[in-house]
Formats: sequence, C-alpha cells, structure tokens
Amino acid sequence: MIAPPNDSSRLFYRSIIVFTLVGLYLTIHVNYLLFHSIAEMVSIVVAAAVFIVTWSSIRYIQNPYLITVGISYLFIGIIDLLHTLSYKGMPIFTDYDYYANQLWIGARYLESLTLLVSFGLLLGHRKVSKKTVFSLYLGITALLLATIFYWKIFPECFVAGKGLTPFKIYSEYLICSILFISLFLLRKNREKFKFQVYQLLFYSIVIRPVATRATGNFILMEPYVENLRQRTAKQGH
Repeated sequence: MIAPPNDSSRLFYRSIIVFTLVGLYLTIHVNYLLFHSIAEMVSIVVAAAVFIVTWSSIRYIQNPYLITVGISYLFIGIIDLLHTLSYKGMPIFTDYDYYANQLWIGARYLESLTLLVSFGLLLGHRKVSKKTVFSLYLGITALLLATIFYWKIFPECFVAGKGLTPFKIYSEYLICSILFISLFLLRKNREKFKFQVYQLLFYSIVIRPVATRATGNFILMEPYVENLRQRTAKQGH
C-alpha cells in the first residue's frame, strides 16, 4: 500500500507548484509567445502522461470512463501541440491566420464532450476496447484537422483588429456548460471512482471552465501585454 504524503511532502509539492506558476507569470513580461508556449507545453506533457499511464495499465482498469478519457488525451494533446506550433509568432504555419484559435476550440470541444459522453459508457456498464477507442479518436481527430488544415471550413474564431468571433464566444460558454454538466454527473456517480481518482477528476473539471474563459481574455490582452513589455524594456534602457 502506498503511504499517504506527509505534511513536508505536501509543502514541497505545493512550493513547486507556486514557484512554477510565479515563474510562468513572470515570462509574460519577457515575451508573451514564450509564456504561451511554456503554458501549453505543460498541458501537453500532462495529457501525454495521462495517456501513457492509462495505456500501460489498461488491463487493470475496469472503469470504461477512465479508459476512454485516458486514451482521448493523447489526441487532445496532439491538437494542443499543433495549436502551440501555429500560434502567432511561430514561423511554422504561415499560410493561414486562423489555425491557432480553431485548433484550441476544437481541442476543448473534444475534451469537454469526451468528459460528458464517457458517462454513458459508465452508466451503461459497457466494456470498451482500447483499439476501438483509439481508432475512434484517431478518426475524429483526423476529421477535425482536415476541416481546419485541408478544407478550411472550420469557423473562424479570431479576427485581427476585431477580436473574438461570435462562434468563439458562444463556443466557450457552450463548452463551460458541458463541463458543468460533466461535473454534476461526476458528483452524482462519485461512488464509482476511487476517492483519489474522483478528487483528481473533480478538480481537473473545475479548473477547465476557468482556464477556458481565461484563455479568451488572454487573447484579448495579448497586444496590451506586449505593449507593456516593450515600454518596460525602453524604461530599462
């Protein structure tokens, strides 16, 4: 049995989290692109870790919700990686101005709908095949990326000089609503999860709506943040 963390361990981990968040915040004053890249890479690493743990221990997992959510995060992480690489200032995808925000909103739809729909498998007591789930998400991700990169029919989410589009704004509210419904279902079915797993799921879902709205605000604040950085640099000289 794994011993619960003592007070010193909790303090150590909390200190790491605090210093990481403070350091991440300070990068805004250095370069917004650096801040954005580090923040996204942290979430991508976490998504990859969730998938690896799920895939390597899948024979021991009896909960279809955890299997589905765990596998889905590989593809959510891939979309987030493409979002990071296509962000304004990254010299990779230069043929189109709307990739980054489209990829971000697509990843959030995939994530929120997965957290919600997976409860159907849990409540229906259905067994899931890892190959079936993997193939399903592979197809969904390929289709989503095709609508953005190939067909270019995914709705625009941000227009320079105008800001967020109605589609992006309404999508954020819809995604937050889906997450709140998922949170309600999680609390209602908490006896189906181990306590530690339930806590991790609960707090991760609680954080998502906040992060979703904060990201939209950061997009609007980016020009002001960059202007502040430039003025600070001039004053330093």
